[in-house]
Amino acid sequence: MADIKQYPLNSSFVTNAFFDSDIILFVENEYDPFLNNYLTRNQDLISSQFELEGKTFVYFPAIQFAEGSVQKSILDFIRYQLPVLYSLSDKELEQLVNSSRAHNTPSVFYRMLIDELQLSFEKACLLFKDTENNLVATPIEYKSETDLDAFFKFFVKDLGYEDFKYVLGVGTRWEYDADLLFDEETNQFSEEVKCKIDALKKANKYEVLVDTIMLMLSTLKEERPDIIEKIQPLLTKERLLEPKVAPSPLVIDKHYNIFLPDFGNKEIKLHALPKTVYLLFLRHPEGIRFKELYQYKAELLEIYNKVTNRYEKQEIERAINDLVDMTNPSINQKCTRIREAFRSIMGDHIAKYYYIDGKNGEAKRIMLPQELIEFK
Repeated sequence: MADIKQYPLNSSFVTNAFFDSDIILFVENEYDPFLNNYLTRNQDLISSQFELEGKTFVYFPAIQFAEGSVQKSILDFIRYQLPVLYSLSDKELEQLVNSSRAHNTPSVFYRMLIDELQLSFEKACLLFKDTENNLVATPIEYKSETDLDAFFKFFVKDLGYEDFKYVLGVGTRWEYDADLLFDEETNQFSEEVKCKIDALKKANKYEVLVDTIMLMLSTLKEERPDIIEKIQPLLTKERLLEPKVAPSPLVIDKHYNIFLPDFGNKEIKLHALPKTVYLLFLRHPEGIRFKELYQYKAELLEIYNKVTNRYEKQEIERAINDLVDMTNPSINQKCTRIREAFRSIMGDHIAKYYYIDGKNGEAKRIMLPQELIEFK
């Protein structure tokens, strides 16, 4: 093996990753025909070995699509990662994917990635993030196919531990406490939503395609102006290290329906009580501490009476009393439903702007800037 080297990398990469911690990405500086032939023939085997370790192996040439129909699951994943693409029909999104594909040969993609991340290496590498969120590159060194067999067997087993990598850059509860359990419980999604998110995550090898579509959009302006016009907000992204997409405004109409106009006017559907909680927090961008939620009981009743057709006064008051009682799980359940509503249609990198969140003991709030919230 050649000497292990360390390469500098912009530290912002750690927080704005091009791929998440489950991805193992092959990248090369120059085309290696022997290595690519090996990967093409053995990709299924290598991928299955990584899957046993909970990882996804991304070999870019294998996710290049033939012209024509694109699988619905891929379109769903692309929209999930870039919800502004809900503005496009399936046919329009297919055309965008195919146009991007035509511009993104493997050599163009690798050069774009190497230049963007300011990498400099001679040998092909596997890029991934370690347990400390550092970007790691493991050079693929070989003299024969037997060496490659051994490399991938060793790598999958040890996932590139220290002797084989270089790093790039930098008690008992006696009473229920809704604030204390907020993080734990609001991440426990329903089985239906969990299955949907899990299915989308299995397609995360296509995230590199999503990002290359983003980078190539400017080249498609003249080619497909009709499509580009519908997704103008995406054109503000120019580099991989910047956020993937700006949040859409959030519009609440006179009937208290909630819409995301920049994301295909997607409606966020919530039942009366979760919607009541959400509207309360939208009214209070400064945030609300759960232990002080009881002070907002009258406002919760006012909102609830506006968003529901129920007239059972005692049941309504009981429901609101449960919401403001920190020894009752009701407020966490409603926050979970709110988080689910957004996470079921978009990745957390963008959904986090919309749901209620906050640290234990601190005010919970919605991150979306106030100027993007409109009550009609």
